[in-house]
Amino acid sequence: MGRRLTPLGCEDVEVSLCREVRLELNINGQSYVTLLGTPGAEKELVLGYLYTEGLFDPREGWPDVRLEERRQGGGLDSVRARIELPGRETPAETELWKAASGHTSRKTPWTGADRRVETPATIPAGVILDALDALRGHQPIYAETRGVHAVSLHRSDGRFLCCFEDVGRHNALDKVIGRGLIEGLPLSRAFVLLSGRASLEMVLKTARAGIPLLCCISSPTAQAVETADMLNVALVKPESGRTLLVYANAWRVVC
Repeated sequence: MGRRLTPLGCEDVEVSLCREVRLELNINGQSYVTLLGTPGAEKELVLGYLYTEGLFDPREGWPDVRLEERRQGGGLDSVRARIELPGRETPAETELWKAASGHTSRKTPWTGADRRVETPATIPAGVILDALDALRGHQPIYAETRGVHAVSLHRSDGRFLCCFEDVGRHNALDKVIGRGLIEGLPLSRAFVLLSGRASLEMVLKTARAGIPLLCCISSPTAQAVETADMLNVALVKPESGRTLLVYANAWRVVC
């Protein structure tokens, strides 16, 4: 229950709120990191996070992930992911790096070692705009709470592949990448839409997944644009009147 204040007075109203749960990643018997996010698609989140942190490569073997739920007061309180990384030592204890959004990473945000996205894929501007028009239809949690971000994945011809909502933009992108890995989706011939701002880390995750284009609803940061340019990722934002502003690698967007 909340209270709405208007120039005409006050009224009590029912409100819907999004939930957060803790997701603890335990790797090879050691606690590694704890993420906060929207309940659901925990396996996708774990795999997407591990992949974009450089902790596993599907070509070399998949981690074993076991999820343990902890419930309190009739609801989900936290989830522990017990992860076995085959053929790898337990990741070294390193200083946590936290983005302004609160997302936690153990990987240096930008070292210059990230590989460029080498796929020659291009995407028609009209395909991107049509996908943007349809994005709101894939956001049921946002429609109810107005409190989450969304990331959707589309093939270069515009075909919708998946969409995830989360209180954290990084989590939503990790879930999309995790789903792509699980289902073998064509990430090198796809693009992602983000219902928010593109930060440096969002560009790095996109590039590490081999996705050639990231479209964000809000203006990106300067570091995001510079990094997208270096990593061969097209960085795009919609403007009014079915117009796109391309900040980096405009050759990937076909008029």
